[in-house]
Amino acid sequence: MRMFIKNKWFSIPMITMIIFMVVSAGCGGTNKITTSSIKPAVVSNKPHPPAKTGDMKTGTKIKAATQAINPSGGTITVSKQGDPLDGFAIDVPSSSYSGSTTFNVSYAPITSQTFGSIITPISPMIYVDNGGAYANEIMEVQVPVAIPADSFAMGIMYDDKTKTLEGMPLIAEDANSITVATRHFSNFFITLIRKSLLDSATNINTGFSPGLDDWEFTNYGTYIARAGQCAGQSESAMWYYVAQPDGPDVRLFGAYDNNGNTPATPDFWKDDSLGYRFASTIQDDIDWDGFAFQLWKDQRGVNDELTWDLFVYSMEFTGEPQMVGLTKEGVGGHAMICYRINNGTLYVADPNYPGNSDRKIEYIDGKLQPYDSALNAEDIIDGSNISFDKIGYTGKTTIIDWDKISERWEEFKNGTIGNDRFPDYQIVWTDANNENHELTDGYVSPNELININVICETAPVSWAIYRDGVALNWDAKGNYVLNEGDNRLGIEINGQFDGTDADGNPIKIDKIIDFQYINVNYTAETPTTTNGQTINVNGSKTNSNMPEGAFGTPGNPYVVTLSGKLKGDPSLQYKGVEYYNRFSTASDVMAFEWSIPKPSVTSSTSTTAASLIRNLGADGLTIKFNDPKEKSVVRTDASNGVSTTTTITWLGWGDGAVSTTGSNYQWSNGGSITRALIASLDTSSSADPDFSIMGTVSSTIIHLTAKFRVQVHTVDQNGNVSDSDNNYTGPETVAIRLVPR
Repeated sequence: MRMFIKNKWFSIPMITMIIFMVVSAGCGGTNKITTSSIKPAVVSNKPHPPAKTGDMKTGTKIKAATQAINPSGGTITVSKQGDPLDGFAIDVPSSSYSGSTTFNVSYAPITSQTFGSIITPISPMIYVDNGGAYANEIMEVQVPVAIPADSFAMGIMYDDKTKTLEGMPLIAEDANSITVATRHFSNFFITLIRKSLLDSATNINTGFSPGLDDWEFTNYGTYIARAGQCAGQSESAMWYYVAQPDGPDVRLFGAYDNNGNTPATPDFWKDDSLGYRFASTIQDDIDWDGFAFQLWKDQRGVNDELTWDLFVYSMEFTGEPQMVGLTKEGVGGHAMICYRINNGTLYVADPNYPGNSDRKIEYIDGKLQPYDSALNAEDIIDGSNISFDKIGYTGKTTIIDWDKISERWEEFKNGTIGNDRFPDYQIVWTDANNENHELTDGYVSPNELININVICETAPVSWAIYRDGVALNWDAKGNYVLNEGDNRLGIEINGQFDGTDADGNPIKIDKIIDFQYINVNYTAETPTTTNGQTINVNGSKTNSNMPEGAFGTPGNPYVVTLSGKLKGDPSLQYKGVEYYNRFSTASDVMAFEWSIPKPSVTSSTSTTAASLIRNLGADGLTIKFNDPKEKSVVRTDASNGVSTTTTITWLGWGDGAVSTTGSNYQWSNGGSITRALIASLDTSSSADPDFSIMGTVSSTIIHLTAKFRVQVHTVDQNGNVSDSDNNYTGPETVAIRLVPR
């Protein structure tokens, strides 16, 4: 992991850190990331259960009260003896609205409904018109109703447009009234059901399924949701299931893996950036920490039996999953989705365990059993599990503004979600003069090494670079090594803030801001050497070819001189010289490329040893010095059915001869001359010794040979078998001259 603070980058260890204190601050800005319309990648043929709908018919509407409430708060009451709403009250806390707000309360008798026997209204339809805006605080509404001891009452909102029902969070109920919570008003009424019917409910399934309808990424938290985005992740998944923004047959899980792009990366969550930025933004929008804790605090009169009844009854008459709120005194809270009830068990989709259908809360002897999870998944990894002992019912839109989720979904679809919440940043590549240039998709790098940095003016950041899902290391100068051709680089951007470790020591905590893929192309230019050419290898990687046909002879080698700062330079990145080593004839060629070092061998379709060696490289044999490898090629002649299996085995380097001028030299690693030369040419690998010539040597020539084994196994059309097995050693026809500066 690398970090950037005020235009300087530093290395820090990539470790998981434990957060003991959470600061809920972020910084603004607009990330320079936009995409065309984002499309889901996964479509399920599993049908989406239809919403439960029905009609509620009412009689003449009757006015009950009108009252203006100023920002300091107040109470709207109805006091009319004999009136159905006598004793009705709305408690509006201070700062609920920024200006004076008029509440008009009226009601109408419910004359009929088509939801069936599950709904038994015991109040009229109640209308509260105050402009429809969400309050900044939770309001409590007390409704006078008679509740028999064997029954359970619940507040229900009815939507005239969608013809759907929605449960309201319960604050308290007794024999003469019920108190519910809300932040906005719609038509609502109180319904009644016998408790025995709720107790006998054995299987209520909303159709929501973990692994199909929850998000595929885990709740690790982000820079703006540092303790986790559990509520935003759960609310947005539940909203997606109910609202069906991509159509009734599209299921959320995996639909936006890798932001809906291919290839899918189900085992790598960090590139699901649109999803976790969406969930974190919703978490921030709804002020979950504020409203949820206030609601759970207000639910002082709601015991486990009433909570169980709320889940059973609301899921029965809506057919929809419900939000679960968990708390533990003095510790914190967590949010999940309850999607099924079966035989005394609430089955939950926990964002700390995405796709897991085994998570559940048991209801035993009138008590909801504690649920084991954590504020976020990192805490679980660190062993900081929490046994949540307070389980609450939250409802759907009474507390959370789902219209805001719909608005944010448009930003999700156009790729700008979170740009108004997460820190702005820029991904750059830095040249040799320390000048920064924006790194754009499709950038063509002239060099094999690239220095990638992330700049953020509003927050300290760190970053990591991935290729094929594997984090890349950088050298002492901050350079990453590019492969030849296209490099699809994944860039993880993290924001940093102060925290403490398990021992209370101050540390920097990383939380993800974003993840982007950028394609960088590198095509190596491979010059052709000439006999006697000097190549400067100081501080750079060099790859050059010796022209075919330009071969030396024993005693008169073709010489390439390597000149540069060869003494113990840790930044030396010399890749080597690709050269041709002749064997018996001019066409018998074995090619080697030094790269860490990795010579490559070639072979043809012929069964002769000489031509077999030449073209096998097209089949991809890669071999390392002193590390025996083999490559088998099977070919069948279509004309006669003769099958030939050729196996080339690299046996290592033969004896090398050395000639020098000057005196007082030695090899710094103490190995053989050829081992020292080959192993040391790449110092980017800590496993290889640095190459260093000590003393006053003015030049050194290494003559190289190669040894290999060729085994040929032939089966003709009659099943006859013939085998050959030979070892080969090449002559010393190529030399490397070392000239230190």
